[in-house]
Amino acid sequence: MRRLANLLLRCDNSGENLPVELRDQMNAFSDHTIDDFQKKAGRFMHNLDVHQKEHGRVHVHTEQEVEKLIDLFPSSLTYLDDRGKLPVQAINKSKKFIPLLAHKGMIRDVGGKGMRGGLLCEIPRDRQKKNTLQSIANTFNFKAIETHDKELLGILQSLYKRGLLVKKDIQDMSLLSWAIYPTSQRRFHFLASLDPIALKKTKWKGVPLIHQSITMRLSRGSFEDYHSFEMVLKCGVEHYPDKLGFLFRKYKGKTACEVAIEKFGKDIAMACIRRCIPQSSENPILHHAMASVPNLMTDFIVHFPEATYLRNKYQNNRSLFQAILASGSKTFGTDPYFFMSATDLQIAEKDPFTGVFPFMLAAADSNSDLDGVFTLLRRNPDVIELSRYESGRLNSKFGEAASVKCFSVMTRLKTMVLAGPEDRLLVPRERYSFTAADNIVLPPAGREREDRIAASPSSGKYPAPEEVVIRPIEEFSGNDVDTSISSLE
Repeated sequence: MRRLANLLLRCDNSGENLPVELRDQMNAFSDHTIDDFQKKAGRFMHNLDVHQKEHGRVHVHTEQEVEKLIDLFPSSLTYLDDRGKLPVQAINKSKKFIPLLAHKGMIRDVGGKGMRGGLLCEIPRDRQKKNTLQSIANTFNFKAIETHDKELLGILQSLYKRGLLVKKDIQDMSLLSWAIYPTSQRRFHFLASLDPIALKKTKWKGVPLIHQSITMRLSRGSFEDYHSFEMVLKCGVEHYPDKLGFLFRKYKGKTACEVAIEKFGKDIAMACIRRCIPQSSENPILHHAMASVPNLMTDFIVHFPEATYLRNKYQNNRSLFQAILASGSKTFGTDPYFFMSATDLQIAEKDPFTGVFPFMLAAADSNSDLDGVFTLLRRNPDVIELSRYESGRLNSKFGEAASVKCFSVMTRLKTMVLAGPEDRLLVPRERYSFTAADNIVLPPAGREREDRIAASPSSGKYPAPEEVVIRPIEEFSGNDVDTSISSLE
C-alpha cells in the first residue's frame, strides 16, 4: 500500500512532465482504484459483525477501525446493498456499530437532512413500512432470542445517550407497539421506562396498547398469545399501579380484562393477572373489579382473597364495602345478605372519597335502592342527623346533584319513621310512646340500642337530639316533599 501511495504521489508531483498518454492512464488507474476501494468499503460496512481471521486468529472489528474507515471513505455510509439498504439499516449484520454509523451519518446528512443518519428512513421492501428505529425495536432472532434482545437493547440505550433516540419518538413512532412481542421484552421495558405515558397513550390503528397485546396473533417460536398481554400488563402495573396497568380500560365497551377472558379463557387470563399483581401487592384490585366488571367479582375474589380487606389508597382509603355501595351494583332485592351482614362500623363510617354515609351512597346511585337505604337506616337512624350537620363537607367529586338527591331521600325517610307500613318502619312502633302530635327522638346509635328502652323527650333518660315532628305521609301536601321513587332518579 505504501509503494502504491508513493508511486501515485511521485506521479502527481511530476505533473505535466509525464507523457500525455501515460498520464491519462495513471489518472484512470487512480480513479478506478479509488472507486473500487469505496465499493469494497461500502460492502464491508454492511457486514461489520462478521469477524475476520488474522494470522490464524479471529479478529473482531473495533469502533476505532470503523471510524477511520468512514473518515477515509465517507461515501461508504451511503452504499446500498442488493436490497437497497443503507449500512445503518443492516441491523442483523452490523448491529453493534449502528449508533456509530448513525452518528457519522447524521453529520453527513445520510438519508437526507433531519433523518438522523438514516434512522428515520424507511427500510426498503419492508412489508410493514418500518423505519430503522422501529425495526430495531421490533426485529427478532429465533436462534438466539435472549442474546438478540440484549444486543438490540444496548443499541437503543446507546442511541438514547447520543441523542439519536428521543423520548418523543416513543409515541410519535409507536415504538411500544413495535416492541410489544415477548421477543422484544427488554426493549419494551426500556422504552416504557423512558416514557411511561406512552403505555397510556399509544394506540395501534386506534386500539389501546393493552387491547392490542390481547387481540394480536403471536406466531413467534414457542411463545403463546397471552405472553404479550402478560408482558404489557406487568409493565403497566409497574408504572401505573393506581390504574392496575389499565387492566380495566375500556375499548368499544369492553375492558381489557373481559377481552382477555374471551380470548384466552378465564383460567389462563386470571392466572396472567395473578402473576402480574402478586399477593403481596397493595393494589385494591377488588375495588376496580367492582367498579368496572361486577359480573366477574366472584372470580376476582377467588384469585385475590387478600384484597378483600384492602382499602383503596388512591381514593382516600375507601373500603371495599363503600366501593360496592358507590358502584350501585348491589341492591336489597338481588343481594339482601350484603346489606344485612354489614357491621355497625361499616354502617356508621363515612365514605372517605365522597364524605357521605353508606345510606347516602345507596340513595345517590342512579337507581336509588330504597330498600337498601331503609335497611341501612334501620340499623343506625342517627346518621340522618349527623348527615345534616356535616352536609357542607361533601367531596366535590360527589357532585351537587347527588347531594340534593341524598337529602331528598333523607327528608322523605324522616317523615316515614313511624308513618309507613309496619314492615317499612326504621324502628318498631312499640319502641316509642307517642301521640299524633308528639315529637319523637331517634334511638342511640349502635347495637346497644337493641337492649335499651326507647325514650321520649320527657323521660329524661337520654339527651334529646334535634326533635323531629312526625306526621303521616297522607297529611303532607305536594309542596312539602316529593315522596315518589321517580323523584330520586
